[in-house]
Amino acid sequence: MFQVIKDALEFYWFNFALICAVFLPIYILELCANVYLKEFVITGSTNHLVDLLPFIIAFISSAIYGAGLIVLFNSKLNRQNLTPGQCIYSGLMLFHMFVTMKFIIMVLSFFGFLLFIIPGIFVAIRLSLAQFYLVLTNIPPIKALEKSFYATKGYTMAIFNCLMVSAIPMLVVSFFFINTYLFKIQPDQEPSLIISIAMDVFLQFYAIFFSILLFRIFCLLNSGAPLRKGTFEPEDR
Repeated sequence: MFQVIKDALEFYWFNFALICAVFLPIYILELCANVYLKEFVITGSTNHLVDLLPFIIAFISSAIYGAGLIVLFNSKLNRQNLTPGQCIYSGLMLFHMFVTMKFIIMVLSFFGFLLFIIPGIFVAIRLSLAQFYLVLTNIPPIKALEKSFYATKGYTMAIFNCLMVSAIPMLVVSFFFINTYLFKIQPDQEPSLIISIAMDVFLQFYAIFFSILLFRIFCLLNSGAPLRKGTFEPEDR
């Protein structure tokens, strides 16, 4: 498990500049759109559906750079020199299928979380590799979800443990942020825009690390090498 996390960290570090080049342009556009919505559309609006617009924009934005990042990960793995623009363009070609897949996962996970949380975690983990099957093999969303579900059979706890161990720094920072900042805000105050953006950027970059970690797991499970059941260790170790 720790070797998988180490591999993901090294990949993140050595390709950080390219990752930023794919992620940041789209994320900055998302931020600008949300600031505009907050200042000129949401504020003073009595239509509660308008409050969903930032979520919809974030969902679309994450689908665009999410697919682009997967193309980038695969290109670096195969020693290809794709530009950030090529990665984003390749991701955009799969946008409709990627959004459909993300929406299905979101709905299934939501209903799973309604059933006492654990089913939601189980569903989210079992479907977590679908994004890679969809982008890298260009198969329909339902087929990608099916392949992910079967590929992760026997590795649910191993994937969960990897994600939980990797999430410890994020949880510490989030706890510090909530304890030292949010609890001090008066009910009639709004959080500082700069601090809110800084925290959101931190969480977004952490989410990218989770994507790299899952990509590493995806590569291991599809490498053809026999692995010990429930772990990512080769059988001959």
